[in-house]
Amino acid sequence: VQRKAFKEIEILVPASETQSQVAQLAGLLAQERHLLSNLTAAVNRLHTAIGRQVIDHLRSGAITERHQ
Repeated sequence: VQRKAFKEIEILVPASETQSQVAQLAGLLAQERHLLSNLTAAVNRLHTAIGRQVIDHLRSGAITERHQ
């Protein structure tokens, strides 16, 4: 491709305010992804803890029933 062809291409650049809004939106989206990742990890930890409690409770009940 010749250099002249590139010189003739018109590139539209959004207004400065629009560029700032796009950058702010990108930052907010990144923050949302981070928060959702943290939330997912916390929910997984909670589910694991609940599961362990249920298993411990069932085991303690099973032990009690065997000794009666």
